[in-house]
Amino acid sequence: EILRRMSIREEVLKTVQDQKGILFAEPAVVYRGSYAGRNLLAPNSELHHQDERGYLAVERWILSVTVALNDKPKVDEGLSKVFLKDSAGGEIKIVFRDVIEQVPELMGSYNGKWPLTKILDIGGPQVKPRFLNNSSPELEVPPIPAHVHSGTVVNGKCQGCGKKEAYFFPPVDVAPYNAHFGKVITRLGLRPDVSKEQFNDCLTRFGVDDSVYELMNVYDINAHDGWTIEPGVIHAPGPWLTFEIQLPQDDYNLASWKLGQHIGDQSERSQTKEMFQLRGLKSDGDFASELLKWDITTDPKFKERFYRPAQVLESGVWGRRLRIFFDGFNGEGFELNPNQKYVRSADAKPYGGIAWSGSSTVNGNHLKSGGEFFVTPNTELTIETGAEPTFIYVIFPLEI
Repeated sequence: EILRRMSIREEVLKTVQDQKGILFAEPAVVYRGSYAGRNLLAPNSELHHQDERGYLAVERWILSVTVALNDKPKVDEGLSKVFLKDSAGGEIKIVFRDVIEQVPELMGSYNGKWPLTKILDIGGPQVKPRFLNNSSPELEVPPIPAHVHSGTVVNGKCQGCGKKEAYFFPPVDVAPYNAHFGKVITRLGLRPDVSKEQFNDCLTRFGVDDSVYELMNVYDINAHDGWTIEPGVIHAPGPWLTFEIQLPQDDYNLASWKLGQHIGDQSERSQTKEMFQLRGLKSDGDFASELLKWDITTDPKFKERFYRPAQVLESGVWGRRLRIFFDGFNGEGFELNPNQKYVRSADAKPYGGIAWSGSSTVNGNHLKSGGEFFVTPNTELTIETGAEPTFIYVIFPLEI
């Protein structure tokens, strides 16, 4: 084991040296059972795309050191792997979490501060919601079911810290997505006029109708918009290809079932409610008291408090650099024009991300569209673009 660790350590350091401070990673695809997609990350919009668990490939986790906690788990699902050069000149793949454990200087002084970052492909076929107060709702592409992250429920009580998260909505009308969604909405928080009695009544209708969604704030989604979602805030992220950054954990409780999908069989509905909504709660009457931060989730100034559009940090003929995450999270976007060179100064923090659109070179290494990379501490980053615009989005260690 000692020899193996020494070997991997040497391979990591050699790869970092040869690639001028850069490591490249393989995509980590995560399947989920609670929502479908728009076929942008993988075939994931229809039932015949499901795996043997009945799950769909709707998430890609970026440079992840976190295991996905699905109810039907797979070994190491969610963990990213990085490419290393071995002593024979070949290429091997090693779990990124193991690499960090064996070469901790890759994180500098930020070990334990690496976030969980995902790309969410949210969608599926259009559905007609089953609302109580609107008998003729418009068809809509469904969101992720309304849910909350408040920690793990043990013996009816919420334990540990909840999961804070934030969203950034990248442009989707660029290659390779070339998508034109039209009007897209997201539901975040509850309307300030909603009472706990109303909410509790709708919770009892899990799998019967979509009345919980009627109680929620509705906001439009546009490219470069963003939000911060605190633990204890109910949310149903809308069907836009989404960057999500969060604390590295995977807890949740659903408040409602999938929009537009009725569970007709009472026994199946009870089992689904137990598995996805209660998840350790003694009854749905405990949902609001144990899981929700009521004053935040019903804040009359919810948008003013939590809306976070991208901010331009600098710009020039080369393009622009954006800040895309806030409130204890940090991320940047490099949106670069064709045939340009951009240099980001060395940073004591490590960071990593994805080439969202367009191919380029980073420190002389080819980075194709969709490629993931990790920048080691104190490394100057030089990006040189080709004939097409290049969009690269990166994330930094937690500041929480």
